[in-house]
Amino acid sequence: MRTNLWWALCAAPLLWPAVPAAAGPGAAKAAVPPARREIQAIYNKIDAAIDQKDVDTAFDYDADDCKYYDKKGRLLEEGSRRQEVVDMLDQVDTVKEITVITSFTGSDTEATVTAKTHVVLIASNNANGRAIKIAFDDISRDYWVKTGDSWKRKRSCEIKNKVALHKNF
Repeated sequence: MRTNLWWALCAAPLLWPAVPAAAGPGAAKAAVPPARREIQAIYNKIDAAIDQKDVDTAFDYDADDCKYYDKKGRLLEEGSRRQEVVDMLDQVDTVKEITVITSFTGSDTEATVTAKTHVVLIASNNANGRAIKIAFDDISRDYWVKTGDSWKRKRSCEIKNKVALHKNF
């Protein structure tokens, strides 16, 4: 019995399918399309701009005719999304935003991206003088086009959002 077990353990690697070298840790990174990496880099810049309360830079990546839709599919009035962000940032002391692409389909010139954004806002200038923390998660489907060397968001459709208010954190 002991010898059979020993032979089974020795022969097992011969029976396992060979794992190609490309399946190592570097393979996943190499498989990411350049367009996805470029658009993720833009989301990172937008997040950094929001963290700095720099609304102009955050919206620099939108095309002039970019359209925003709420989760019911209704078109938002032109400029209302930007004003919403300005109003929000005016009322908070600190903000931290992180956006991650969760799905990507596209080519070198156009892409549809599903992105998840997590934002934490801290405000201490409320009526009772206590600090509050607001956290929200937003999932959107964004359509991007590349003209020349730059990507621009043409459309953003909110899919889902969740808000949590923490009064005593």
